[in-house]
Amino acid sequence: GERMENESEEGSGEESPWDGESDEGEEEGEEHDEPMDTGDDLLSARSGASGAWAQLAELSRHLHALGWVAWVHASVSRTLHETLRHTLRRKCAGHFETRMLGRVLGWLDRRVLPWLSLVLEPEGVAPGASPSTALRQWRARLRFFIMQALAETRIGELFDIVVDFPESAAALDDLRACLQRTQQHSDAVNGLGEALEARLLKPGADTSNVIQVYICTIRALRRLDPSGLSLEAISERVRAYLKMRPDTVRQGGTS
Repeated sequence: GERMENESEEGSGEESPWDGESDEGEEEGEEHDEPMDTGDDLLSARSGASGAWAQLAELSRHLHALGWVAWVHASVSRTLHETLRHTLRRKCAGHFETRMLGRVLGWLDRRVLPWLSLVLEPEGVAPGASPSTALRQWRARLRFFIMQALAETRIGELFDIVVDFPESAAALDDLRACLQRTQQHSDAVNGLGEALEARLLKPGADTSNVIQVYICTIRALRRLDPSGLSLEAISERVRAYLKMRPDTVRQGGTS
């Protein structure tokens, strides 16, 4: 699993069997064609002549012949989840200026799913044939997992993303796209609220700084959640804090 996440798509002109597939809920403008460079390893060697791939195909054929392939599904799922989570954190955490969701989903289709197809279908499929139902189901589950994991990563960074707004708009757009599918809005609100209280809404904090961050929060959350529900939940915490500050009115007038 550790080798699997170090693939590279640099210079890849290969077509994916998933090209042209429409995915309900994806936002217009997501970047799918940008390569995600994660190094060179097993997943970059797609040729059947590759020693590693040949060994994997042989092992998979034996498992299928013995009727044992279903027994390894849990291990395959666990390995993929660990690899995807590690890759997301390593490639996406702290990088707010570029949209990453489309790149990661493209990497899944072009690198991870061919590896998985070799495990599920070692004899391969006819050229031009549609992916099997089993592979489509795996793809749907892995895409959802990626969105959940990326949302968790961005939620953990949401205070920094808010402070960096509008430079961090790309990270907010990715998080918004993920939340539309995963419905982790309450996690985002709770995570940002806890981060604000731990890092900003403290006794002795400079009121002008609190107000400036609050302004950034308003702008960022309007982009993240146009419904205004997230902003309202966060605003309650900030307003309650500011009401306790005797200099709020004076500072607010000069901000």
